[in-house]
Amino acid sequence: KKELEKKYKDFKRDFPEGFIDRKRFSEMASEFLVKSHRNPEVIELLFNAFDIDRSGSIDFREFVLSFALCNSDKPEDKLRFCSRSLDIDNNGFLDKAEVSKAVSLLF
Repeated sequence: KKELEKKYKDFKRDFPEGFIDRKRFSEMASEFLVKSHRNPEVIELLFNAFDIDRSGSIDFREFVLSFALCNSDKPEDKLRFCSRSLDIDNNGFLDKAEVSKAVSLLF
């Protein structure tokens, strides 16, 4: 509980508005993504994975949940996160066009 409270305080300090918008996320992503993946389309896919409710911003809950999935030891969690990033129409399924787009962007 204390760790979560600290993360919340840090989040509020770094994002006083209480959320991360696309612009700020893009700036952050450019710092940690490998150079070949620092393009707007890849960053948008990643943003979509964090923005669970597709509201156009990432709140603390979404940030913590997505970060936990990314760093989980369970392959199912990582796969869930990746699938969410690729599910452009947010219908819960990956269709051929979504997978093809991801493959072309990443490879």
